[in-house]
This record gives sequence, C-alpha cells and structure tokens, in this order.
Amino acid sequence: MKEKKAWTIRQIITHIKPHVDELVAIFLLQLFGEKLFPKIGKAEINFLSNRKITNGDDFLKDGTLFVGMGKGMFDEHGKEGKTETAATLVAKYLGIADNPKVKFLLDYTINVDAKSNGHPYDLANMLKDFFQNAKNIGEEMDAFNWAMRAIRAKFNNQEKISDFSNLEKCIDEFGNEINQEHCAHVKNYVERIQKGTDRRTFGLAVITEVMCQKNFDDGLEWLFYAVEIKIADRKMYLQALRAFMEKAQRHLIQCGKQRIKVAIVKSDNHKMNKVFRTRKAGNYDILIQKGLSGNIAIYTNIKSHIKMDVVAEIIRSIEMTMDGKKVPEDYHYLQSDGVIKEVPQWYYLKRGNMLLNGSLTAKQPPTQLSSDEILEIIKIAFDFHFLPAKCRKSKKCAFENCIFYCLHMDRCYNLRKKIRSGHQGKVLPFPKNAKTG
Repeated sequence: MKEKKAWTIRQIITHIKPHVDELVAIFLLQLFGEKLFPKIGKAEINFLSNRKITNGDDFLKDGTLFVGMGKGMFDEHGKEGKTETAATLVAKYLGIADNPKVKFLLDYTINVDAKSNGHPYDLANMLKDFFQNAKNIGEEMDAFNWAMRAIRAKFNNQEKISDFSNLEKCIDEFGNEINQEHCAHVKNYVERIQKGTDRRTFGLAVITEVMCQKNFDDGLEWLFYAVEIKIADRKMYLQALRAFMEKAQRHLIQCGKQRIKVAIVKSDNHKMNKVFRTRKAGNYDILIQKGLSGNIAIYTNIKSHIKMDVVAEIIRSIEMTMDGKKVPEDYHYLQSDGVIKEVPQWYYLKRGNMLLNGSLTAKQPPTQLSSDEILEIIKIAFDFHFLPAKCRKSKKCAFENCIFYCLHMDRCYNLRKKIRSGHQGKVLPFPKNAKTG
C-alpha cells in the first residue's frame, strides 16, 4: 500500500454553522491525526461561507485542511454511500474506523447526519439551535466549543448511565430558570429523565451527568447553556407558529385519490419547517418558505412520504431555460442528489426530500421563480391533469410564453393536439406509463 504523505496543518476550515458530523471529524483529527497531519492538534479552526471551492486538497501544501466542504478528501458531499460522513472519511483515512471507542462516535454521526435521525434534546439538534441563534462569529465559536466539550466527554466515558443524581443537583441549582414560560419542554424532558423514560446516548441528560461526574461545575455550566438554547429555541418556535397561523397561504392538490396539503409562507424564521407539519398548524405535507432575501426552501413532512425528484427536475429545467442554457434530456441527471453545475443555486437533499435555494451554511442568489410558480411546479409534479394558469384560462397552449414549455410534458402535447383537432379545453388522460411531470 502506498504510504500517505504527511501534511503540516495550521488551519482547519469547515463551513459556517457546522454540524456535529464535522465536529466529530475535527475531534478525531486533533486526537489521532498528528502523524499524518503534524501540528493539527493546535491548528486554528475557521468557518467559511464560500461553498464554491472545489479543490480543497490543493490547500494542504499551504497548511490548510478542509473538513465537510471543499470537495477534498474529507468532504462527504457527492461521495458514494448514504452512510458516508466527514467523520467516517476521517476515521478511514487515519485507520481508526475499527477502534471501538471511535466506532461509537461514528455510529452516532451516521445516525444523525446521514440518516437524519435525532431528537430535540440530542446534541446534534441542540447544536443547530445554538448556531441558529448565534449573532456573530464569537457566538458561533462558543457553540462550537460547547459541543466539542460534550463530544470529548462522551468519548472518554462511554459507559451506560443509570444514576442521574448529578443532573438532579444541577436542576436544583437553577430551578427557577427551567420554570420559565418558554421552558416547559425542557422541564418536561427533565421529568422524563428522572423517571428513566428517556436516556439517549448523546442526549442533554446523559452528557450533563457524564460531565458532572468529572467536574460538577463544568457539567452545571454546560447544562446552563443548553437550557438557555432551548428557551430561545422555544420562543422562536412559538413565534413561527403564530406567524404560520396568521399569514400562511393554504392550498390543496388533488393527486389521484390523495390530497396533498401545501402551505406558502414568507418568513426568515428557521422554525417554520418544524411548525407546518404539526397538528396545531394543520399537518401540512409541503411547505414553500420564502425568505425576505427572496431565497426559497421547499420542505416535506416526513410522515407524508413525498418524493421530490420530479419537482427538482422541473425547477432545474426552468431555471436553465430562464438562463438561456440547454436543458439536458437525461431526467435522472436533473433529479440528482445535491447540486448540479448548471443550477448551483438549488440543493436537492434526497434523504430529507427537500429543495433548498441556499441555506444558513451555504449562501446562494435567490431563485428567479416566485412562490406561486413553485406551487404550480408542485401541482405539475403531483397532479397529472394540471395545466399552467395561462393555458388553463385561455384553453390554449402558450408555447414559448409559458415557463413550462421547456419541459415537453405529455399533457401539454395533448393540449396542442386537441387544439389542432378542434377539441379545445379538455385534457387527455395522462399516460399511465409516462414519467410524472
């Protein structure tokens, strides 16, 4: 086997608001990577918003290592395998993937990152909340260090926790804090812990107890930050729920015998994608959220089991047409996971069935499409008899004047065929074997 070249590392770069996966990868590099990456243990950590770097490994000679971005050796995006994460790539490269203590961390990152599993009081989700409420780079670094303390504590103590006496002492220390109106969920969570009904490996309670066993004050401080995070998170959630109930536009799409509930809302509140799927909000299937910047995110309710392949294909086709680019005939390519080079402003996350026109960690220019046009695209994807507004009202094909003309859909062809034969206004049944959209 070819011996790996050693690179002296003075700087580790990951994307802004990194996930727990990138943090575990950096933790493993700092702990086990000194042989292949000299000085990495003391390397400076920096966050970068520019996601357009595609030659990350070229910076190794300058002492910079990219993690979770840059298209380098430790960037999982675009790699084969649904369970590949930045942390697993690091572990394999360092030859430590079979280490039982390391495997414990890797199994966790795969579960929360690659499989999108988690719990509101899980470290991964609390870290997201911390970052989302961070107002500057200093607070983002506080979030990073707060989570790294938890990862380090759990790596050093992987025993099953059954005694939560230290957690109870911590609660007594600032009992008044968790009785605040917006912290009811935290209080309920702590009560479940005390009853022994919820003891997640990387949950708030287990991490607090592990840290307290080594140093009570450290554990108390860590828990205090966690509770503050959840209080702020709860306030944001209630604001999102109120805004959704007051401002959301609601639509029903008939898809065969099934009805798909779609909501449109204009808001920058990052909790909106949690609200729309709740019973109180109406159990919606799809949310179109337009930010104040004009960027749009399309989320789906995991319980609805809606696949967004065709929506991704149509959006990308239209964006290319509006930019004067030739649309590829390969619909598999247009439905690709992640980003395609012709339409970098849209990221399709297949495992979450969501389409993101930029995000907190990857800034992109706003889409050229409006929320109403996105709604029509969703109708086209799921309602086999739907026609765009222009064609529906005039009962004629608008040809190049319609943004959907580039899609060459069977239903559009059927409409033009009827016009030629003098039977305007009715649509032929959509072919059963035809590709949706």
